[in-house]
Amino acid sequence: MGTHPAQRQGWPHPDSGGKDEGGPPVPTDVPEVYAVLKSRHAEQNDPAEGWLFPAGSASGHIEECSARLYHNEAWKKLTAASLAFDEWKKGGSEGDWATAAHKATKLPADYLHKHRTTIQAGYKGFEIYCLRHSALTFLAESGCDAFTLARIAGHSSITITQRYCHPQADAIERAFGNFSGGHKIRHSPELPAKGKSDRVAAKRSHSINSK
Repeated sequence: MGTHPAQRQGWPHPDSGGKDEGGPPVPTDVPEVYAVLKSRHAEQNDPAEGWLFPAGSASGHIEECSARLYHNEAWKKLTAASLAFDEWKKGGSEGDWATAAHKATKLPADYLHKHRTTIQAGYKGFEIYCLRHSALTFLAESGCDAFTLARIAGHSSITITQRYCHPQADAIERAFGNFSGGHKIRHSPELPAKGKSDRVAAKRSHSINSK
């Protein structure tokens, strides 16, 4: 499923595998996806209808532009808080860092507390598209073939999918390792038994060498 169909997904309950208008079903057979949907459904007080990703847009659900807007807003806040935390450390770490960050950024104390781990680790911004690219790349590296990956990503051409396939040395080694015990067309790694002509030739060679 691509990004745009996912943004248009609506309830009913995730157990029923809801659909968007003309879009693919929610992949509730994937445990990780199902767990996320169950969590979001509970957070929205178990609605009988509505959007999986509601927003204040005209459509009522999150759009590509609104997702980018929210991401950029979070980027700015976390960057400002991280810079304030660094300044607090450079200044001798006097007092509470959250108080100093709140004074410098005007960000709410509960926001700083919620994201304290990210802020203190030093937030590094990234483009939102990197999440999709990284997920598809990790799937490819884990052994997912290009055709299955294209289906997951919603690509119209396998050529697009190949951009995410960057086989590393260990992946190439694993691929050849699959042949170590023979393969499905019944070839065996063992040498075939010698026929009659091979045995006769071997006896003649032995006789000649022994003279």
